[in-house]
Amino acid sequence: MYITINQKGFSKMEFKQIIDYIDNNDYISAEKHLSAIQSNNDNNEKDISIANYLMGYINTRWNNKQKSDFKAKQFLLNCIDSSYPIPDAFYIYAKIEEDKNIALNHLKKV
Repeated sequence: MYITINQKGFSKMEFKQIIDYIDNNDYISAEKHLSAIQSNNDNNEKDISIANYLMGYINTRWNNKQKSDFKAKQFLLNCIDSSYPIPDAFYIYAKIEEDKNIALNHLKKV
């Protein structure tokens, strides 16, 4: 997995560890850390956007037994609707949204 993490706030090393969990298919550990980022009000919006993107990504992985397209859509939309959308979130969302008109409407908002 490749994502650029260039921000102040949550440390790059902590995001690197989360990405390592994802690369090693340890989705439960990754989700635990990402949930902590999402629920901590002290984190900046960019950190939360990255956490939402990664949670959405995890929920689309074919080898994740706990995956959920519904959750993936919600997390990806949170990322897309933030002030710091991750470009790949648009692509993943468009792939999993069954109604392409809905996907297109979200893309038009940006």
